[in-house]
Amino acid sequence: MLPTKSSRLSYIDWMRGLACLLMFQTHCYDSWLRPDLRDTALYHWSQLGGTLPAPLFIFLAGISTALVTERLREKGIARKTILRQTALRGAEIFALGILFRLQEYALGYKWVPWTDMLRVDVLNILGLSMILMALLCWLTSAEQIAAARARSIAGALFAAETSAGFRSPILG
Repeated sequence: MLPTKSSRLSYIDWMRGLACLLMFQTHCYDSWLRPDLRDTALYHWSQLGGTLPAPLFIFLAGISTALVTERLREKGIARKTILRQTALRGAEIFALGILFRLQEYALGYKWVPWTDMLRVDVLNILGLSMILMALLCWLTSAEQIAAARARSIAGALFAAETSAGFRSPILG
């Protein structure tokens, strides 16, 4: 039997795998290391790698959303359907983030303050980002795919510039 060509882009899966490995390495090494060994150069370098997974996951979610949206537009799927499908996926990721927080709280409820339920995690940010990307794709859609692509790029650049220029009153 001849192998079939997959429509998946392997480099995206490889980057997700790299992000997972870095995340596991950072969390496991931090959790299992004796406190007296946390003041070594190796430990500090290993923790530096832990700064990469969250931005990688968010970047790859953006790439994946763009690819999926483009494919759905090429198939002639209605913009409302694309919005619903993409937003529901984002809501699913956001809900998984909340469930993860609930699980953490339930496992350590005797020692963990209830305020830990309000902490923000990459899953929360990722889910909200996907919902906002779905809304952006809906707002920038057009009859012609090339026009929708150009409007999406312009909308994404505007959103990036706006969010980069935003200054939080809390963070300064």
